[in-house]
Formats: sequence, structure tokens, C-alpha cells
Amino acid sequence: MRAYAPLRIVRHVRHCVMRQAPMAFDTESKIQRNSIVMRGGRREGAGRKPGSVSKLDAEARRKAMEGGMMPLDYLLGIMRDQDQDARWRLDAAKAAAPYCHARLSSTELSGPNGSAVKVQTTRKLDISDLDDEELDILERALQKTIALQEGC
Repeated sequence: MRAYAPLRIVRHVRHCVMRQAPMAFDTESKIQRNSIVMRGGRREGAGRKPGSVSKLDAEARRKAMEGGMMPLDYLLGIMRDQDQDARWRLDAAKAAAPYCHARLSSTELSGPNGSAVKVQTTRKLDISDLDDEELDILERALQKTIALQEGC
């Protein structure tokens, strides 16, 4: 019985091909049809699109946001809590850092044709001539900038 098993498979495959094949048997159309039907590997346009989120992932994110505190918020809370042990705060900062700050990479700067880069220095701001109202505006602007940098 085992000797006939491969023959049965061949007959079954032949039967399937015959059923799908047009009445005229030219080998080119059979090869073309089989390559479409029995094609594997990478296909253009197949698979999940870049940046798309699965339904389960989107549902989990929605539930987490409804629950209040996200994991990053929790880590930042530990990091900012002065009552926590310094080791816990350091570990929380390490864990949260990749989500708050981009990883720095080294780059080589060069001017035109590989020459040195010309560096232009900026002047210091002289605020001695500003009145109290202008100083208050400047102070508020600087406080907002600092708060944005500390907030992650």
C-alpha cells in the first residue's frame, strides 16, 4: 500500500491541474498558471503596511490611556520623586530615556570640498537696557523653555 501512495499524490495533482486547465494543453499556460497558484516568498504589496497598528495593539493602547497612567508616566513619576531611593530613580531614568531623547550619533562635519567648517559665534545678549516689563517677558519665555526641556 505504501508503494502506491506517491502515485496517488501524482494522480491527485494531475487531476487538480486538469480540472483547472483549459481544454487545449499547451505547456506555457500550464507553467504560467502553476507559477501563479504555487507561488511563495516575497510579493509586492503583501503583508502589513509600515506604521500600521494591529487591532489588538490599538485596543491595548486605548485601554491603557483610559486607565490613566501610561508606563512612561509611571517611570517619570518615580524618577522625579525625591522620596524614592536614588537607585530606583536612576533605573527609572535609564528606562525612560530612550522614549524621551533621541540617541546621539557621531557625524563628521566638513565644509565645501572637504575643507574646514567655518564657525560663527553668537553675541551675548545685553539686557542692561531692558525695563522691568521686558525683563518679565524674557523671564517667562526662559521658564517655558526650561520647563519643556525638563518635561522630557
